Amino acid sequence: MPFSIHRYEDTEFELSFFEESNGTQSAYALLGLLLPALQTGGVAIIDELDNDLHPHLLPVIIDLFRSQHSNPHNAQLIFSCHTPEVFNLLHKHQIYLVEKYQQKSEAWRLDDVEGVRNDDNLYAKYMAGAFDAVPNV
Repeated sequence: MPFSIHRYEDTEFELSFFEESNGTQSAYALLGLLLPALQTGGVAIIDELDNDLHPHLLPVIIDLFRSQHSNPHNAQLIFSCHTPEVFNLLHKHQIYLVEKYQQKSEAWRLDDVEGVRNDDNLYAKYMAGAFDAVPNV
């Protein structure tokens, strides 16, 4: 069983994988899927990448695929998520939006939306409802 070593000031202690938080467990499980793709140049497809992750981890994970150092074989990451801050991390040609109409899902790439510019604040526009693909609450 894997253990983690935690350090706090002069104290060190171990926790088993199952004693870690859901977020830490999710991060390790996710890395188990992502690292092989990074090592071989494959494609990692992850549904709800942000599930149980701390919001600060999402940009770090995306940066693993952007960096030539951690991604020397040009692996690709395809993912879905519900974290709108991802609009601040990606370019418009990297974002697909999905919306369900009458029990059918439709998807479109953000750079196919007329009037979306490269210098737009994509996060602000999405949050204002400019691109649709938001739930009716």
